[in-house]
Amino acid sequence: MAGPYSPTGPFTNGSSPGLSAALFNELERWLAQVDNAAATTLSGTTGTATAYMPFQGPHYKKVLLWLNGFQNTSGSTTNLALPTAFTSGGHVQTANLHIIELWVGSTAQTLNIITSIAAAGGATATQTYIKDKSFGYFTAAIDHIGFQSGGSGAITSVVLIEGL
Repeated sequence: MAGPYSPTGPFTNGSSPGLSAALFNELERWLAQVDNAAATTLSGTTGTATAYMPFQGPHYKKVLLWLNGFQNTSGSTTNLALPTAFTSGGHVQTANLHIIELWVGSTAQTLNIITSIAAAGGATATQTYIKDKSFGYFTAAIDHIGFQSGGSGAITSVVLIEGL
């Protein structure tokens, strides 16, 4: 098993290693991380955007982006920092949404948006933004989400980002 945790088992009923403080302390630490996810919040022109990150490990990261009556009409892209940066890429799924971008530093990263699904292989469009009811993937690091200005009305919805 890769990662910072060192396995304690195997466990067998009635024999060593029995109960292990190291195992249970690590298990509780992990459960607390998932249950009390790191979060960052951005206030929009209306509402808020909150990035919850229950998984922040070196081998798996997951962001649940909750838009609560959110809209950005400031005239420019506003950015929300992620609690932990993605280092290698991942995929993104959107529901109701105005346009977002995935950034590292001051650069919007390229996204491959799925435009068709087929048994023999689908198709993608390459762009630096994603709109509502879409999904795609990226093959670069990201450390914040950019919300383009505009759209009609406040949005309450969720965006899912998973990767490395």
